[in-house]
Amino acid sequence: MSTSTFDARSLSIKSTSRAHCVESGPQAYRFTISRLLNSGARLRGYREDLRQSKKARLKKRGRERRRQGRGGKLETAEGA
Repeated sequence: MSTSTFDARSLSIKSTSRAHCVESGPQAYRFTISRLLNSGARLRGYREDLRQSKKARLKKRGRERRRQGRGGKLETAEGA
């Protein structure tokens, strides 16, 4: 019994397949599913945060570059 509960806690394919067995019960299987889903959601959230920050950085950089570009063009036009 102790081995089955330990397997349910570890997130390997073997543990999920073994959770189908009667000895570990549906509770253990549900536990593995929730663990897998939670870890996936956490990873997805982290990736989303990364993507958001990258987008923001790119946007900011683009704004700065545009401002500089326009300024340079205007100055050269005025000088000539």
